[in-house]
Amino acid sequence: MRHHMYYAMHGLIERRLAWLRHRHIDGEELPVNIVSWNVNGIRALLQRNHLAPLVATSGADVLCLQETKAQPEQVRLDLPSHPYHYWNGATRKGYAGTAVLSKTAPLSVRQNIGVTCHDGE
Repeated sequence: MRHHMYYAMHGLIERRLAWLRHRHIDGEELPVNIVSWNVNGIRALLQRNHLAPLVATSGADVLCLQETKAQPEQVRLDLPSHPYHYWNGATRKGYAGTAVLSKTAPLSVRQNIGVTCHDGE
């Protein structure tokens, strides 16, 4: 646990994992900053213009959003700093859903966990 630092602010949880590294352009290894946030509806968040300032100030390399409550085609994200977007919308529209926004392309993406009763959530 000593490698983990947790911060909570207005429903935002930031987890910095010192052991998880990525390469910087000049070859220097830097920690990857992962921010996880239960947005309770991404469309309302975007209407209030809360996402872009968070992304700009958080220093997040990867932004994990829960409870997006939207399908990917219902949302237009303009985040040039995080061009890689991966969505898993719930089968029932307006319910649950997650999104991962990243500065760099992942090595692989898996949409489901292989448990039928949870894969549609």
